[in-house]
Amino acid sequence: MSAKFLSRAKGVIDIGTFQLPFTIKVSKRVKHRYSYRLDPTLGLLVTIPKGSNPRTALELLERKHDWLVRALEMQQPRGNMLLGKPLSIAFDSDLRDGPQLKDGQLVMPERGANRESQVTAWYVKQAQEYLERRLPELAHTMGVAPHKIHLKDQRTRWGSCSSKRNLNFNWRLIMTPPQVFDATIIHELAHLRELNHSTKFWDIVREHNPEYLEAKAWLKEHGSRIRAWRYQLGGNTKSFESSE
Repeated sequence: MSAKFLSRAKGVIDIGTFQLPFTIKVSKRVKHRYSYRLDPTLGLLVTIPKGSNPRTALELLERKHDWLVRALEMQQPRGNMLLGKPLSIAFDSDLRDGPQLKDGQLVMPERGANRESQVTAWYVKQAQEYLERRLPELAHTMGVAPHKIHLKDQRTRWGSCSSKRNLNFNWRLIMTPPQVFDATIIHELAHLRELNHSTKFWDIVREHNPEYLEAKAWLKEHGSRIRAWRYQLGGNTKSFESSE
């Protein structure tokens, strides 16, 4: 593994199979610590203390080769999933009404609009229907009432709650197991009682979801790959090119 600078703060690291872009960020708040984080837009983000040598950070990275390889594997897109289970794709030349779920397969028209757009729209619809079914049940149990509910394509969050009692959810949650989706709903509903992450807030979460740590661990392990999802034919095989 070797690195070269293309400018004072940017360059590429040769992993062996491909080159990973990196960006050097100088921080005034850290004294002696170098940190490394994979960023969806910047590639590898290397944070260094003010006054330190950027090349030192890259030399230290040489010792983190195995970590970097594992981290990159976690960034690889997950195949098609529905509520935690693999979802295969089939085609029907007679289908005209868009994707439909039949016998555990997502059946799509053989011809038509961009396939990734079709599958994405179908996923969003499934997430909306899941929320419409589960959120009122959980909100009633917890004794809270949100104002508005929105589905978004959030790159860094699974959910959020505003001071106006509006809740936002990442539509990609429909790819996670039901207990993980529910845990996220409960988390955001708990913010309607405590708009913070205080001990009282976590007590509310624990009261209504004693296994919330398991859901949190699942998202930590699989979440980055789900965020990187792109439409794939047959569940987990050949990928189609994306316009993004």
